[in-house]
Amino acid sequence: MNLLIGCPKGGTGKSTLATNLAAYVAHAKKDVLLLDLDSQASSRRWCERRASLNVPPVPVAQLSGDVTGPARDLARCFGNLVMDAAGRNGPELRTAARVADVWFVPVRPGIADLETLNDVVDILSAARIDNPKLRVEVVMSCVSTHYGSREVFQARDAIQASFPELPVSAQFIRDRKTYRDAAAVGASVLEGKSPARAEIQLLAQSVFTF
Repeated sequence: MNLLIGCPKGGTGKSTLATNLAAYVAHAKKDVLLLDLDSQASSRRWCERRASLNVPPVPVAQLSGDVTGPARDLARCFGNLVMDAAGRNGPELRTAARVADVWFVPVRPGIADLETLNDVVDILSAARIDNPKLRVEVVMSCVSTHYGSREVFQARDAIQASFPELPVSAQFIRDRKTYRDAAAVGASVLEGKSPARAEIQLLAQSVFTF
């Protein structure tokens, strides 16, 4: 399974998703490679911190530019790739979409993020020329922990009305301090007992079948 986490806008929680989903595969005792396609190297540094913990390790590699060929080669070696693309409409995101089986597009429930979905549609259309079976889902991320808030549901409805070609995942990721605390030490929320654990498990189970 080749899973791409990417959005043309930064600050949407893509590295949080990528690292935790890669940890999910590692906990399932399956081969996985976390492929960091962002020059900020947030995922690579997370893996480096993780190496000192007594938890399932997550190997990492870093690529830039046109990643089509190298990513396909790595997928044959590892079986499961989780690709963390930079928060911009760059060659890494565009070419990783040619290799992915599933593309999660994390967006915050606000107008600035929703406007970037026009770029997502363009990238998706181009990628499907070479990769017609590419599945895409928008994942609402950094969602308010105030359970009375309707913002996430309003954003979901707006996406479904304006971008019918972009399904919205039933699972969304809330803005929890637990994610930041785990990332700071190279851990995953799967290694704790926060409600964040169930969020990641449910999202992972929607794409990984083992």
